[in-house]
Amino acid sequence: MRVKLNAVSPELKKDLERIAAIWTEGLTRFGGPFLAGKAFTAVDAFFCPVAFACSRTGSSCPRPPRTIKRLLALDAMKAW
Repeated sequence: MRVKLNAVSPELKKDLERIAAIWTEGLTRFGGPFLAGKAFTAVDAFFCPVAFACSRTGSSCPRPPRTIKRLLALDAMKAW
């Protein structure tokens, strides 16, 4: 079920921008496809709940969206 947020508070917006910055930095610095390089690591596991929540709320989520899609495509995430 998708949920539409009525409003994004300034605090939430700041948190989402920070997550997007962390994801972009990790992908840029380590070359992907995961946040810290070629393999799934603890940092990806840490952000899996964020990716799951984003799959339910849509447009207010951090970018890059490919990070969310990649995490959601994992067999473990599908099972979860």
